[in-house]
Amino acid sequence: MKLHRPLPTAVQRAVFRLVQEGLTNARKHAPGAEVHLQITTTGGRVLTELVAEPGRPSAHHAMVGLRECAELLGGTLTRTLGEEGTHIL
Repeated sequence: MKLHRPLPTAVQRAVFRLVQEGLTNARKHAPGAEVHLQITTTGGRVLTELVAEPGRPSAHHAMVGLRECAELLGGTLTRTLGEEGTHIL
């Protein structure tokens, strides 16, 4: 997908870091689980959704830093656990 205008570098890095951490956690805590990633852009906003099948429980310490990063850029980060897996938005 081609964007009409590039996202700020800080936003690009934050999205990269979020996806990187989400995939690392999925591999670590749910090896072999199916993972779905969707990144949607609307104007200057980016919605990143990463869904992994349930795995072992973990402390999710990295979520704190990722949440703070999102907030510094005017965004939010939400993690939910459901029957179909872990959602990070």
